[in-house]
Amino acid sequence: MDQNQKPSSSLPVAVYTPDSRLRQPKELLGEIWSDLKVSRELSWQLFCRQLSARYRQTALGPLWVLVPPVVTALMAALLRGSGVVTAPADEVLPYTLKVFFATVVWGVFAQSLGLPLRAMAESLAILRTMRVSVEGFLLAKVGEILFDQGVQFFVLFVLLLVLKVPISIVGVLISVVLVAILIALGMSFGFFLVPIGSLYLDVNSAIPFLLRGWFFLTPVIYDRPTRYPYSLIADLNPVTPPLQGILDTTIGEPLLNGWAIVTVSILTVVLFGLGWIIYRVSIPLLVER
Repeated sequence: MDQNQKPSSSLPVAVYTPDSRLRQPKELLGEIWSDLKVSRELSWQLFCRQLSARYRQTALGPLWVLVPPVVTALMAALLRGSGVVTAPADEVLPYTLKVFFATVVWGVFAQSLGLPLRAMAESLAILRTMRVSVEGFLLAKVGEILFDQGVQFFVLFVLLLVLKVPISIVGVLISVVLVAILIALGMSFGFFLVPIGSLYLDVNSAIPFLLRGWFFLTPVIYDRPTRYPYSLIADLNPVTPPLQGILDTTIGEPLLNGWAIVTVSILTVVLFGLGWIIYRVSIPLLVER
């Protein structure tokens, strides 16, 4: 073969540079949209592979996702029974089931917050050798969250039916929208953690402690605090309105914090857009490093 002969075709080459992509916002948005369109197949393959690897050597399989909310509900019921935690009696939803419900919904937010960091960690090794859609890794992680929470919500609805707790169809539809808001809100915070979390593993270690404290600052399994500054913390907590809305509307209760949910939704849209751009802009810097 002639050494000077050029190949008939060549693979596309991706060049990552430390130059800021914010200087070319139109090209950045076009690249994001293009990657979203081609990421469906990749995200499905990644989702299936990760799900298979997670439960390959387990006896209980997907039932492991029920352990955290069940343990939390039992501990909360024990603390309430001993008088350590005070919570109002609910005529519709038993307290233990309410804690289980709240823990399941909280898990949506908690997993979503760590999602961008996990997706980035898995994609960096591949991005150093080839050009793939980073959105594919994000969508695969979203699929994992929907699978895990789907198992938990299925068990939850079975319990609601067994205990003859009334379920509102309209409320369930509203809850689906609120769950989507929680996922977007968690991912928004997670996007902002990617630049630091990809360089310092301390961020990954600190997230579980942060979320554990945040959960107990969310007044859904106990009375809203009235003493300052705890009352202010409860009012400023962005997770409380959609989470409480899900608990209320699912069983047919009125949506009492509608304006707060609208405010959180607007905040989520703004943070999600900015965070996604930061996520994309961080990729060349992290790959180059």
